[in-house]
Amino acid sequence: MTVSDAVILIPAQAIEASSPCLFWPGEPDESLAFSLARLGQMEPVLVERQGEGFSLVAGARRLAVLTDLGRPVLAREVEATDLEKGLLYLSTNAARPLTDGMRFAALRYFHMLLTESELTNFVAPLMGLSPQGRDIRLLLAWFNLPDAFDPALMSGRLPLAAGEPLSRMTREEQEAVLPFFATLAWSRGSAVNFLTWILEAARAREMSASEILAQGGFYPILSEEGLSPKDAITALTALARAARYPALFRLETEAVRLGREICAGTAFRLTRPDQFETPAVELTVRVAGPGPLSRATADFQKIAASPLWDRLFNLAEAPAEPEA
Repeated sequence: MTVSDAVILIPAQAIEASSPCLFWPGEPDESLAFSLARLGQMEPVLVERQGEGFSLVAGARRLAVLTDLGRPVLAREVEATDLEKGLLYLSTNAARPLTDGMRFAALRYFHMLLTESELTNFVAPLMGLSPQGRDIRLLLAWFNLPDAFDPALMSGRLPLAAGEPLSRMTREEQEAVLPFFATLAWSRGSAVNFLTWILEAARAREMSASEILAQGGFYPILSEEGLSPKDAITALTALARAARYPALFRLETEAVRLGREICAGTAFRLTRPDQFETPAVELTVRVAGPGPLSRATADFQKIAASPLWDRLFNLAEAPAEPEA
């Protein structure tokens, strides 16, 4: 690899910016645009001569700003292999904060050029990853999933940890869950729980995850009008949990119904804090003075006299998960 010491001035239109080594495309931030507009270009981009023009190796955001400004570009020429161009790009972007999606995009480029051992021991440390760490194992395992999941990971909609339950699914099951990550952005916990509960519910019933999703009313949530992305994920996660823990779900549903009836017309709220490990419940009320306190005292007497307490306490006597 050679990098010229000479700095040349090139028309922005003469530089092609579509090389695969530019694996972290992105819009330039305002501070870079302001700096280049007011102070000029301080750091040359790296280019490779290509016929009558040049191919960009590093400096895509600087090139984009200078193109918009209609200014020529300061550049240094390089001669390098595909591997060396990727390493140059990594080096010039060393200060950028990296997401799992960005790391995977880089690994996808180097995956064509290096062995898995070289990716682990050479490229991973360049991106702040320990060769013995869990993240590099998860990233490399992602290559065993269908390519259709890559955009969800690289955009941040699907967390890296979701690769573990996905890897335990069949291809048909993976295709069945893919629509749930097409537009919704999942947190790590929600995505892992959703996939794990669906998979475990399927295995417990000797069904496929595809059948669980089709029969459980999951897909209509994706097209329900007026439902925010956050509410859609909450609803999908709740359905998955109900599929995985049907007996517990029935107990919780009945407990909520009875609690509302017992506390109807009062300021009290009834909850079960321990998922039926004991019959205990919690009654809470908030008061802001002698008047509300007096009313809460009367409400408590009314609640205590409810005939529904025996049914509520006896819910815990049933086994929580007979299907598991």
